[in-house]
Amino acid sequence: MNRWRFTSLPFLATSLCAALTMSCAKRPPAPAPEAPLIRAPTVERTTLHVDGTDLSLHLPSNTSAPLPAVLMFHSALGLTDAVRSYADALAERGFAVCVLDFYDGRVASSVEAARELRDEANARLPALTTLVERAYDELRIDPRVQADRRYLLGWSYGGAWATYAAGFLESVSGVVAISGEAFSGDETLLDRYAVPLLMVGAANDTEPTPERLDEIRDAIVERGGTASVLVVDAEHGFMEPSHPGYAEPSANQAWSAIVEALLAWEPEYRRAG
Repeated sequence: MNRWRFTSLPFLATSLCAALTMSCAKRPPAPAPEAPLIRAPTVERTTLHVDGTDLSLHLPSNTSAPLPAVLMFHSALGLTDAVRSYADALAERGFAVCVLDFYDGRVASSVEAARELRDEANARLPALTTLVERAYDELRIDPRVQADRRYLLGWSYGGAWATYAAGFLESVSGVVAISGEAFSGDETLLDRYAVPLLMVGAANDTEPTPERLDEIRDAIVERGGTASVLVVDAEHGFMEPSHPGYAEPSANQAWSAIVEALLAWEPEYRRAG
């Protein structure tokens, strides 16, 4: 295991809340839909036991190991129902999905609460980094999964975590970072980064801006890596129904591209159903 780690993570302290504050000043949060964003009738929701912590594990109900796996990172809002629904949707496509929970079941109800929960989590950086490592390992070891190809996916704060984690986890097959990235907070990450990357941004976002995502893509490609950028017509938080920036058409556009990228990286994927 590559044990290189940050001693501090300034990008984890800024990835969501500045843009969230900008959106909240424009209009109140839209109500969450009554039904889950994505329905997944052929998915088994169970748990992955990691060092005394039970993490949410979403498995395709009619397939068996070995399975490609996704380690999913929530935004600064926490592990919302929408994040679980996205995990279900990937499980329907044949992926085993482990959803991390850095807040121990708590979900932010306001910008201030999101900031407090994020800062509290950042104060436990060594423990969270260990949790990420162990969960990633369990996706390879657990007899229900036995993944030999593992991906990272995250939103905002979780997008920063996903790109950061790719710098210390071994054999990551691909990363999807939505409205968040760690490269701006660490100048050395670009030189160490060697994982296929899809960055999804919003045209009206300020952190990260579409221009910054293009710069990161170009820098990775110049170093011989693989990276792409999708920018949708939306604001920060456009994929989360409880966020004031939620935009369903843009969320659907982004999600289709994310699934397409994961399937392209995973030629041996198993399609459930």
